[in-house]
Amino acid sequence: MLIRIVLFTLLAGSFIFNGLVVNAAKIHVYSTAKQVYINYQEPGQFYRAQKMEKELNSWWYADELPDSVRFNILDDSGHTDSLGGTLGEYPTDPSEDYSLNGQETWLKDGLLYPYNPALAKPVGVLTLLTLNMHTYQEKNQADKFAAIALAISRLNPDVICLQECAQDKNSPFLKKHYGKDIRTDNMAEIITTLLSSKYAVNYDYYWDWSHYGWDRWEEGVAILSKTPLVEYASRYVSHNAEKTFWKSRNIVYAEVATPIGTLNVFSAHLGWWTDTEEPYKFQIDNLLTWERSLQTKKITATFMCGDFNEAAGSEGYDYTVKNGKLLDSYLACFPNGMFDPTIGGKIDGWQDGDGLGKRIDYIFMNDGAKLKPLLAQRIFTEQCFGRVSDHVGVYAFFKK
Repeated sequence: MLIRIVLFTLLAGSFIFNGLVVNAAKIHVYSTAKQVYINYQEPGQFYRAQKMEKELNSWWYADELPDSVRFNILDDSGHTDSLGGTLGEYPTDPSEDYSLNGQETWLKDGLLYPYNPALAKPVGVLTLLTLNMHTYQEKNQADKFAAIALAISRLNPDVICLQECAQDKNSPFLKKHYGKDIRTDNMAEIITTLLSSKYAVNYDYYWDWSHYGWDRWEEGVAILSKTPLVEYASRYVSHNAEKTFWKSRNIVYAEVATPIGTLNVFSAHLGWWTDTEEPYKFQIDNLLTWERSLQTKKITATFMCGDFNEAAGSEGYDYTVKNGKLLDSYLACFPNGMFDPTIGGKIDGWQDGDGLGKRIDYIFMNDGAKLKPLLAQRIFTEQCFGRVSDHVGVYAFFKK
């Protein structure tokens, strides 16, 4: 029996959310098991197992937990549940525990929520997802598309950013969409079509491509939105803007009207800090200049999402956060999660590194935003929808 749990403890007391007083240090899990335990570890301490108490309708809870823990879940059958492997190197991946802290949180069917998922999403809450799709390099690609569509139908993100979102240069032309030539196997087109036809969930998208991947694929980036795209544009931030040069970097932007306000959103796939041909610093400086030129009083928040190819804690990461005055949403939710990996150590572009997993996929938000990060989760891990790429995705909640 597979069960998952969530912990999210508030660092000091209670807080008011959606008009309700929410108690801190309390976790809830939905499970049909006869008994559920949380097995948690504080920094520098041994694991402790705590019995959870039964609530109504197959919900369980535990409270009075420490502020910051790594944990997994045990049930009465002896099954242990965690994130599973995150590096895409099964079966040799170590299984990772959850790492959470913050406010009271619920989990059902492997997904974390800052509210009871049996109720409607509270007013003033926004959700985003970012995922590098790996440009048709996955085995069983149709199954991977189906898993992504299923996850989106359940996550219900307001905005999605995709990287390595490609189409075959030899595939038939399908249509013009926002001025771009879309082919029949365009990955953003396939995902949005699956969502519409199978789950009756509608997203619009803006896509453009940077360069040929593996000499065949028109490899690009996309923004998907449940609400209208007010403005949209694409721009090269690299020195080179040739489609035939694999290091050229084209970024897409959209102004998105959402129920909680107008957003500026960028979907980015950038280069490497140490690359002398196409240095990351030049690219991020161009991207930040573009972002700042679009800041107006009507913008509720700006999000720069994607694969930045800069490991958390590195010189490039520090430069991005400090010079860009950006908030790392995942780290803001989980201060102990700086090095929680989103890639394995030997994927394309990282073969010459130290072989260790890295966190290079981010949802950055401008520090002047009128929103606050509420909760974040790595998804498309071994046990959370399964692997669909050589990257895991990042999913986050924000509140106004």
